[in-house]
Formats: sequence, C-alpha cells, structure tokens
Amino acid sequence: MNLFKRKKCSQNLIYLDKGNLVFKGQVKQIYRILELCMIESGKFDERLYFDMYNEYLKHYVIYDTTPQLLQYKIPLIFGKRFPGITFSKRFTFEYLIPGRITYSKIPSCFELPKYIEEHLIHIFNRVGAYIEIPHDENMFTNLIRLNFLKEWELFDNSSMLDAYIISQLDLINSYAKVENQTIVKNIIERTLEEIIEETIGKNNEEHGK
Repeated sequence: MNLFKRKKCSQNLIYLDKGNLVFKGQVKQIYRILELCMIESGKFDERLYFDMYNEYLKHYVIYDTTPQLLQYKIPLIFGKRFPGITFSKRFTFEYLIPGRITYSKIPSCFELPKYIEEHLIHIFNRVGAYIEIPHDENMFTNLIRLNFLKEWELFDNSSMLDAYIISQLDLINSYAKVENQTIVKNIIERTLEEIIEETIGKNNEEHGK
C-alpha cells in the first residue's frame, strides 16, 4: 500500500463547523500539545490552529492514516509563526520527540532508514570525546528520528535525504567545543569516507566484482 499515492475521502479529523475548528479522534491530543506549546513559550496566536488545519488539509491522506506525524509537525508550524522559538529540553523530549513505543507504531515507510540511523549514531559516538554532549545515545537517536518525522516529505523524495543527513551532521558538529571544532570536522569527514568505501566494497561483492 502506497500511502503517498492512495486517494480517499478525508476522515475530517480537523474540520470547520460554523467558523470554529473542531478536532476529533487522536488529533484532540495533538490540539492539546499545541496549546501546551503556547503555554510553554508564552506565545499565543489563534492562527496556529488554522496553520495546523491547513497542514492537515494538504496531506489528510497521510495524517488520517498516521496522525502522529501531524504532532511532529508542531515545531515547524510553530517556528513559521515565531522564528527562532525554542522549548526547554524537558518539554521537547516529553511532547515533541517520539518515544520508542510511539515510533514503533508508525508504519515502516515513515521510519528513518536503518542504515542512515546507524551511520549517524556511529559518527556521534566517534566524536563523543570532543563534543559537549547534551544527549546520550538514546536521546540522540530519538532526536534524529524526530527530525526525520518533521520532514515526512523525505519519505517519498530520496533526493532530499542528502539535505537531511547534512543537517544532522551539522547538528553533531554544533556540539563541538571551540578548540575541538577542526578535530570533529575531520573525524566526520574521515568516517564518511570510510562509510562510502565500505558501501562500495559491499556493492562490488554483491555484483561479483
């Protein structure tokens, strides 16, 4: 089943009733999380509800099937209204990052490809001695998964994967202490070269070269 090409009637998880937005089903919880984001940030704007509604209308085929993906769009929806807005680490990991149980319930077509996840974690661990780590490996794993889920369009556009990978490498590099930035950059570049060489070697073996 291809969720990106399938056409069907909307379940109207968000709809207008006499000028008022109505949220139903699992989307009620997402509505509450949006409210909590306003409280947490001190930024209150009713247009955010309509931003979420418009996002739902554009991709209802996806969100009717997997409502959680709309939840992980909240940081982007919020960021468009309030550029540069950030939330506390506690709040982010409680409400805006998918836990293992939630992530396991998402259809496999929406998961971060395993090979990319493994490579990013490998790089993260290799530079561990030279960066100020705000997360442990499990939290970092959840973070890169969230960053992937926020941009679910990646799932159907392989050309955008490179941009995603680069942004995650930039994230790792941003953790480097000032005096270690060159070291971290060199480790990342060297590790990427090793990964490419290993991949080419495996491909050659599979094709009998």
